[in-house]
Amino acid sequence: MKREKIVIVDENDNIICSKYRDEVDYYCDIRRSAGIWVTNNANQVLIAQRSYKKKIDPGKWGPAVQGSIGVDETYDSNAYKEIEEELGVKCAKLIKFKKQFVSYPMKYFSQWYLYSTDLNDYQFKFPKDEVENIKWVNKNELLSDIENNPDKYVPCMIDIFKFLI
Repeated sequence: MKREKIVIVDENDNIICSKYRDEVDYYCDIRRSAGIWVTNNANQVLIAQRSYKKKIDPGKWGPAVQGSIGVDETYDSNAYKEIEEELGVKCAKLIKFKKQFVSYPMKYFSQWYLYSTDLNDYQFKFPKDEVENIKWVNKNELLSDIENNPDKYVPCMIDIFKFLI
């Protein structure tokens, strides 16, 4: 398996170095990621359950698409790569949205993109080593479930959700 280097940045999102993924201290190092908020015309959002094989937050629900930025990538190039790898969507029409700094429990900048589809029953293809399951949920019901059952979700899901709505 090829060892991948990811970008490490300072508090202003300036690149300071790169580290192999397995050497990153996700609670101290600040990294970059791209995330995609997938919605449909029924006021639903697509969420993904992380694979149980993942080292961090296995089996937890989070945004449909999110990935760390590699050394030869930009936020934009990573977003297009991730939506194809994690959902099987090629040639997605992404809209660049807001950038968020998450400081707890992990530290990272996330550049968010929007992807909207009217295909509620679209058959997304996702790799089982990355994603266990995906599902469409009503935005209001998702907020309520995150607040009532926070242990089902990645630790920063409430902050991500409130930032994006």
